[in-house]
Amino acid sequence: MPDDRPQLEPRPCPSCGKVVNPDDETYPFCTERCRLVDLGRWMDERFRIAQRDPDETVL
Repeated sequence: MPDDRPQLEPRPCPSCGKVVNPDDETYPFCTERCRLVDLGRWMDERFRIAQRDPDETVL
């Protein structure tokens, strides 16, 4: 049975920008440290997910 899942490509680490191979254990981060730096940014609320204004009418 063929594997129809899309193949992941190397991409920059979201924390430091170093290119990371998708086979790396910490992908998409280059190191555990970068993974924790990213987590810390979420915990400090430096990153946020936008949401719609509850008063906005959806048609």
